[in-house]
Amino acid sequence: MRKNILLLEIIKLILLGGALGCPAMMVGPGQGMSPVMEDMARPSFVKSFSVVYQIVYNEESFPYIKIYYNIPYSGITFIKADSLYKASFRLNFNVLYEGETTLNKSITEDIKTKDYSKTVSSKDAFFGTFRESISTGSNEVSITVMDKNSDRRYVWKREILVPEILDTLRRD
Repeated sequence: MRKNILLLEIIKLILLGGALGCPAMMVGPGQGMSPVMEDMARPSFVKSFSVVYQIVYNEESFPYIKIYYNIPYSGITFIKADSLYKASFRLNFNVLYEGETTLNKSITEDIKTKDYSKTVSSKDAFFGTFRESISTGSNEVSITVMDKNSDRRYVWKREILVPEILDTLRRD
């Protein structure tokens, strides 16, 4: 439990700091957490929007993808309503495997704050995670972020090769 909290804090620091990525490493069942692969988004409406993903295998050696994302408040549009500032955005997660859609899931998030300075801060951010099973082989993974108050969009897209668990284990 303590390791998971520490890992989450490290991921938050990486996402906020915009550190460069490290090579990904696949890990088999029961072998702990693998290092994460980070891809920083190019400048767009969501300033410093960043994604970190990790491929992990469950006990039956089936792969799944863990996606961690960070959306700074300064990159989304807040609208004042009464004494609150409100923002809303939709994330769409999509995975294509051999030209077929294997995953298409949307999540809508709402943010409220009374403090205007947070709405323009690049240090205050929305952190989210997403976990889903994924096929071995070449997968095209994309995340679309749509700011619902401005209709601005950003698409993060990567080709991710997921080896079978046997490909990640080595013999001496």
